[in-house]
Amino acid sequence: MSALQHTALLNGLILGVMAERYRSLGKDESGLYGFYYERLRHSEALISYDYGLAQWILEHRPDTDIVVDVGSGIGQFSALLAANGIKSIACEIDARRFAALQSVIHAVRCINEQWADRIEASASEFPHPFASIAGKTSLGVFACFVGTMTLEFERSAVRGLRMFDEAIIDIKRFGRMTRDTPEHVQEFLTILKEEGLSEPEPVLNWGNGQYGIVRPV
Repeated sequence: MSALQHTALLNGLILGVMAERYRSLGKDESGLYGFYYERLRHSEALISYDYGLAQWILEHRPDTDIVVDVGSGIGQFSALLAANGIKSIACEIDARRFAALQSVIHAVRCINEQWADRIEASASEFPHPFASIAGKTSLGVFACFVGTMTLEFERSAVRGLRMFDEAIIDIKRFGRMTRDTPEHVQEFLTILKEEGLSEPEPVLNWGNGQYGIVRPV
């Protein structure tokens, strides 16, 4: 079993980027609002979710050519993957967090160019297709893809999952709502089936999430 490497180095490196952006730009303009501010306060750029999911990928999907981290934020998860030999696309549509993502990639490049070359930054809005995954074994990762959207857009996002060989999603936080009841979860499972996706197989339990892996059928 492969163990994650360079975790302390990356945690310190990314914390340095976060601290400098917070000092010079403030909480909002730095992109460090919300949970990133809490990570900075607790000196944890990388948390158990990042470690747990990266370890799962190393153990169970070591031959994946590329991981697409949709809603990547400042890119800490993609940096962790890169340091452990996995290429990724860090996809973030929030302009302030995308700027922070670019700062993180720059900092990674300063210590290891090979790691940085494994990270591609993208500001494309899912389900816009990713040209870089053509002909490659791909794994989409959606830690929290929830927000104000129509049912039609939610269904188009679910269909978009079919561009990947497999995708890891939080069943409770994908689409229009946070699903807090078994009924809401079942409704979403029905949408997955109707749009040509498999029933999710459990991957990771973290916080209030319910992470599963789906694939086209």
